[in-house]
Amino acid sequence: MIHSKSKTLIPESVKKTYLSLLNPVVDFVVDLNMHPNTLSFIGFSLIVGSVVCLVLGYLHISAGLMLIAGIFDNIDGHAARKSNKSSRFGALLDSTLDRASEFFFLAGAGYYFITKELYATAIASVFAVCFSLLVSYIRARAEGLGFTCDVGFIQREERVVLLGISGVLHRTFFILVIWFIALTSLVTVIQRLIDIWKKDNKGASLPTNKHRRTQSKQ
Repeated sequence: MIHSKSKTLIPESVKKTYLSLLNPVVDFVVDLNMHPNTLSFIGFSLIVGSVVCLVLGYLHISAGLMLIAGIFDNIDGHAARKSNKSSRFGALLDSTLDRASEFFFLAGAGYYFITKELYATAIASVFAVCFSLLVSYIRARAEGLGFTCDVGFIQREERVVLLGISGVLHRTFFILVIWFIALTSLVTVIQRLIDIWKKDNKGASLPTNKHRRTQSKQ
């Protein structure tokens, strides 16, 4: 697969430190013999609860649940590898639930802003949904063609962290992050299209793509 270096909002060193802190949690769920798909469904269920809270107007609780769901999203793949339960269906299920979670949360955010008569930000939520899904789609499609496509300033994990932390802090921060995600996701879409266009024009070979649970997360 064709690789490229990715410069994202959260430095790789921070991501590695965070994942290392989750190792005891991963070991715990592996010892419990909990199936990775179960972890994926738990994370999705927390997102559903988060969206319900958001629609009802409980922004802080909603954001907190989203952050907890993000932890499950991070440990399911690691648990799958440690327990030797990785599968192509598991990878597909995980990615599908990730996309659904992001869609439902941002759609819920749009409804939340409508109830607060913040119509411009509600529209920004719609654009955030569209561009965020495009970011993920371009990566998945590119990987299907044999390319690695992880370039872009803001990826899925950054979006989850920003939405969760801003919602916990204050509605004003949450509004700013919605606009930020809408704009930077559009930029990321353009970055990824240009990246693949450059690689394709170089006539790079397209090796067979290997299925991994961690692929297409962003």
